[in-house]
Amino acid sequence: MAQKSMGPSRIIPFLLMLFLAVLIVCTTACADDIEQLKYLPGQWTFSDAVLKEGGLAEEIKLTLTLGETGEMSLFSYSSSGRYDYRYAGTWSSEYVPDGMDRLTLRFTSTDNPLYAGRPYSMACVYRFYTESWVENDTWNIFLALEEIPSNESVSPFTDLYGDPNPALDRQRMPNMRVVRCSEYVSLRETRSTSSRRLAKVPLGALVLAFPEYGTANGFIECVYHGLDGYILSEYLEPAGTPGPVPPGGAVYGLAIDKLATRTGPGTQYDGGGTYSVKGQYIRILSRAYDKSNGIWWVKCEIPYKGDIRVLWTGWKRFDHTLTRLEDIPVDPNY
Repeated sequence: MAQKSMGPSRIIPFLLMLFLAVLIVCTTACADDIEQLKYLPGQWTFSDAVLKEGGLAEEIKLTLTLGETGEMSLFSYSSSGRYDYRYAGTWSSEYVPDGMDRLTLRFTSTDNPLYAGRPYSMACVYRFYTESWVENDTWNIFLALEEIPSNESVSPFTDLYGDPNPALDRQRMPNMRVVRCSEYVSLRETRSTSSRRLAKVPLGALVLAFPEYGTANGFIECVYHGLDGYILSEYLEPAGTPGPVPPGGAVYGLAIDKLATRTGPGTQYDGGGTYSVKGQYIRILSRAYDKSNGIWWVKCEIPYKGDIRVLWTGWKRFDHTLTRLEDIPVDPNY
C-alpha cells in the first residue's frame, strides 16, 4: 500500500504550530532571565569565617547595597576590625540571552590599600543568578556571583575571603498592615474586586507586600499566611506605623519559636500540638495568668492546613518588642 504524503495544506499549519511552540518556550525563558534583573536592587549580606594571618579564623561580614538608580556601596566588617573596609561607586547589569546575566561593580575605596585612590572605572564583572521564594510569609532572595577574571581588577570578595564566587542573600518580613476597614479586607486572586477571594485578612493583620510591582487597578500584590494575591492599596500602610486594635481587642504577635500549645492557659490542660509558625504574625485573642507557674499564656488563632485553630501558648514565644502584653485583653473566663 502506498503511503500518503503530507501535502502543503498540512505542512504549513504544522510548521506554524511548531514555530509558535518554540517561540513560546524561548519567550518564557527570556522573560524568566529578565525577571532576575528586578531582584538586584536592595541590600545583600554575606558572612563567613576565614583563615587569616597566623592561621586564625576570623568572622568577616559583607553588606552590599545596590541602589535603584545605580549607586552602590559595600561595607566589610571583621571581628578584629582589621578588615573594616568601605567601597563606593556605581553598578549596572546586562541581560545575556544565552547565558548567565552580568553584574558590573565600579568602585573605589578610601580604606582598603588595594583600591585606595583608584578611579571609579575600576570595575569587577560577575555572572550572576538569582532565586526567590516565600516561606512562612518571609520573602527569601538568593544571589550567586561568579567572577569573570580580569588582569585589571581583583574582586573584593577574593581579596577578603579568597573566594571569587560568593552567595549573598536577603530577606523581607511582613512589611504592611491592614487599616481603614471595619473588620477585614479581601485578598483577591487578581487585581480586580470581582475576582475570587482567597482569604479574609483582618484589620491590623500584617502582610508581606510588594508595592514595587505596581498598583494597577489600585491593588498591591501581597502574601498572607502563605497565600499569594492582591489587596486594595487604600487598606494598607507601612507596618512601622502604629496599628489599630481590631474588633474584640485582638492584636498580632510575631512568633519567635515553634508554638507548643494547650487547650487552656496552663500545663494541666490537654496538649493541642506544636506548630512550626516561627517568623509568622499570629492573631492573639486574649491572655490569662498562670499563678502556679508565674507565667502569662495567650489564646491564639493558629493557621493550619487552610484552617484556624484556637489554642493557648506561652507569651514567651512572641517578640515582646513588637507587641505589648498590656494591649492584649485579659480573658474573662480564667
